[in-house]
Amino acid sequence: MNLYEWLGVAAIVIAGYFALVQLIVSQFKSELRARFKAQDALRQAGQQEQASRFERLEWRMQRFEDGMFGLQKELPIAYVRREDAIRENTIINAKLDALHDKIDKMADRRGFARE
Repeated sequence: MNLYEWLGVAAIVIAGYFALVQLIVSQFKSELRARFKAQDALRQAGQQEQASRFERLEWRMQRFEDGMFGLQKELPIAYVRREDAIRENTIINAKLDALHDKIDKMADRRGFARE
């Protein structure tokens, strides 16, 4: 074999390796594209799931806030503060004591015996 035949064989071998490398790289790229498409689909599905969860969370939070506002409106009507209840009881007891004193005075004036 002469020099030109050796150069031809070397060129064919180099071209074969180059074609093989191009084939491997193109398959690697196509596999990467497929992975990226799958990841993109999963990302979009995850975003949709997160959006639906966020909407449900907002809806539950709105219901909670509505319940709290309703409770804030009802509490002053349904419950009495401790200090107010003590003040009312003190006033009622003072009035009952005054009434008791008046009844005692009337009983003393009329001459009823106390037991």
